[in-house]
Amino acid sequence: MISPRIGKRRGMCDEVSIESLLMNQQQPTTQTTAPKTVRILSLDGGGMRGYLSATFLQRFCQEAGINPQELFNHFDIITGTSIGGIQALAYAYGLSPENMLGFFASEGAKIFAYDSVLPLPAYKASVLLGLPTYPLTFYRQEPLKAALEAVFGVSLQLSDLPGKVIIPSWQAGKNTPLIFSNIPGFEPFLTGLDTEVVRVGLATSAAPLYFPSASGGGQTLLDGGVYHNNPVTSAFAVAKQLSPASTRACVLSVGTGLAHTAFIPKLRAQAGGSLEDQLLRQEVKAEIEKLRQKLLRRHPHHRDQVNRVVDTALMPINDLVPYNVEYLFYLMDNVFITGPQELNAKLMALESQNLYEEVFSYRFQYQFLEGQDASLDNYAPEQLAALAQYAEQQYERDRFLIENFISHFKAG
Repeated sequence: MISPRIGKRRGMCDEVSIESLLMNQQQPTTQTTAPKTVRILSLDGGGMRGYLSATFLQRFCQEAGINPQELFNHFDIITGTSIGGIQALAYAYGLSPENMLGFFASEGAKIFAYDSVLPLPAYKASVLLGLPTYPLTFYRQEPLKAALEAVFGVSLQLSDLPGKVIIPSWQAGKNTPLIFSNIPGFEPFLTGLDTEVVRVGLATSAAPLYFPSASGGGQTLLDGGVYHNNPVTSAFAVAKQLSPASTRACVLSVGTGLAHTAFIPKLRAQAGGSLEDQLLRQEVKAEIEKLRQKLLRRHPHHRDQVNRVVDTALMPINDLVPYNVEYLFYLMDNVFITGPQELNAKLMALESQNLYEEVFSYRFQYQFLEGQDASLDNYAPEQLAALAQYAEQQYERDRFLIENFISHFKAG
């Protein structure tokens, strides 16, 4: 049983609102002490691939001389989405990366259990196509809820956490983000001070297809990855408002890996492209249409679901070739994991070049190689061991960058 310490500290919009509107509103706090370094920890979503980020953080704490159960004392804000959001809540509560590694190992099989005699890929395909004898999502919410309640209890609120957090989710009905936080003074951009931690964890990790939606404030809530899988820029904007006199920041952004995409042709971006590219585009369109017709013949009463799967508007031909057998599962395993999160990482890198402020950032991100399993729901012990190995390999590759970051992190 994990038994972290508990403290008391109190603390909906899109990214533009957080970063621009916050700059124009009244400061929620006034800094009376000398400027200090603002420190931010941001954690991406990625299901069981969160084992990568927890492994990295375990070693980072060792080499930075940080008490792993007091991450909240070393970071002014801890933010995260999906499993990154659950980790953020845990670290703000007083848990350590080692605790989270144990959580993955002990709870993964329960959280990602499914009730079918079919192999998992076939089961997922049946759910995706909306067959009447299958549920709407791959996995049930109850095992995840039970796992979170075992860690946080049923009544712990965001306001009870000793660390400051920012946890995104998405309001399906309003089609807008809902960002939970225990940082006061930023309403309505940040909300949920008195929301139960378990509810926040369920909301930020309710990935479409994987888990049922969560509920909160009369809203249907989805995974925060629908909004931003890497919420680092939101946390950075809030941190600057919390400490307006600070001219120094250290931002640690931790990813859960980028899936290998070698099987996806990289077509040229320029208009027209080569003759080879044009022929490939035609082939892709033809294969999409053949797939559509095949699925419609097999499932004539599920036209909407079929069209959603093979709709070229959802599947740009520059990004995906549908005749790859794994394309459906590439979509599912990467819908929250590609693109925007790396854009936010680049934005933080640009902040680091600001001549008027000292902003030091490091982005931990592993690139999966061909043949390596990048799925979000593989809890097998050998997969966890492989993820730990990948994290260690990436740490060694980035050792100089990490040591440089730690030197800035510990200064000022």
